[in-house]
Amino acid sequence: MRNGMGDAVRVDPSREFVAGEAIRLSMEANTDGYLYVFHTENDNAPTLIFPDSRLNGGDNSIEAHVPYEVPSPFETDPRYRWFTFDEKPAVERLYIVITRKPIPGIPIGSNLVTFCDNNKASCPLRMSPEVWDRARQGSSGGVKVSKSTSYGQSQTRGEQEATTRGLGLSQNAPEPSVVRMNVSTNDSVLVTTLDLVHR
Repeated sequence: MRNGMGDAVRVDPSREFVAGEAIRLSMEANTDGYLYVFHTENDNAPTLIFPDSRLNGGDNSIEAHVPYEVPSPFETDPRYRWFTFDEKPAVERLYIVITRKPIPGIPIGSNLVTFCDNNKASCPLRMSPEVWDRARQGSSGGVKVSKSTSYGQSQTRGEQEATTRGLGLSQNAPEPSVVRMNVSTNDSVLVTTLDLVHR
């Protein structure tokens, strides 16, 4: 979450947010693959908020054991460095999806940029029921969850450098807020949901 000085601090995702507060997701996967973040508000139809044609050239590929931040704090346009809560109270559900292969039917990289350049009214992408079913296919699998008990720590310089340079985190890095693992190592999709309430 962005604090009063504009720095990133760890926050319990179950806290209630207020209009104007801003967050970014920091994550690290244990496999190479592709990262997708879908957003629903009050259980309405899902929207793809990452990859985004305005962020990182639409690229959503990730490497194992490398931390990523979505959106990146290094985006050229400062407006795209945080997700900011608006004035409408809601329950925002984020589906964080990591796949070993791209999800068919969702353009990524330069294909996403070209699609959005030619179809501005269609971006951010709204999901058809068929594509949404493919994206959520891992949400019914068994997932183990571990949550931190301490929050409020600022992002460390080591974490910032690891994200900037595409390096793994050191062993003494602070623990993440939430750890989720598929029970089966053969699954090709991991789906994590976060419910963010804002008043």
